[in-house]
Amino acid sequence: MKKKLLIVGSTGFLGRNLINYFSQNNEHLNLFAAYHFKVPEVKNCLFYKCDLLEKEGIKNLIKDILPEFIINCAFIGVSSGINYSREYILDNQKIFLNLLEACKESDCLKKIINIGSSLEYNDKNIPITEEDKIWPKNLYAAIKTSNSFLGNVIAKMFNLPLITIRPFHLFG
Repeated sequence: MKKKLLIVGSTGFLGRNLINYFSQNNEHLNLFAAYHFKVPEVKNCLFYKCDLLEKEGIKNLIKDILPEFIINCAFIGVSSGINYSREYILDNQKIFLNLLEACKESDCLKKIINIGSSLEYNDKNIPITEEDKIWPKNLYAAIKTSNSFLGNVIAKMFNLPLITIRPFHLFG
């Protein structure tokens, strides 16, 4: 039986590339993606329009698909140069909280993979380990850090299988 993977944030750089990868390597996978603006043209993936800022939308999406795995790439305004904006902070936290709250009602989830950022460690000229101190470089990284910490606490409260990864050196 094929596994079900939902990629949230499918129109961004990382989400789009993950969809392209999994759509070409999906003999054991049913691929689903949530989008808000424009549907990417990809074969072997079923796209669902969903405003992640609306709690009921993501809740219904998860209820309909019943994914076993979710990769959360969703983030509004990925940029190191964004200036302070209350709306920017709260919207990105709301998206993540909506996703976690929707997941707590699913009993088929095996793993939720949250995408963090290497910028959570600031800039270092030496190798970094997971034990290194988190010191966000900018507002984007601070929100990613906040979501990571909130996610860990909420995952324990709701008994969710959440992990956060912090990729380095993404390019394309």
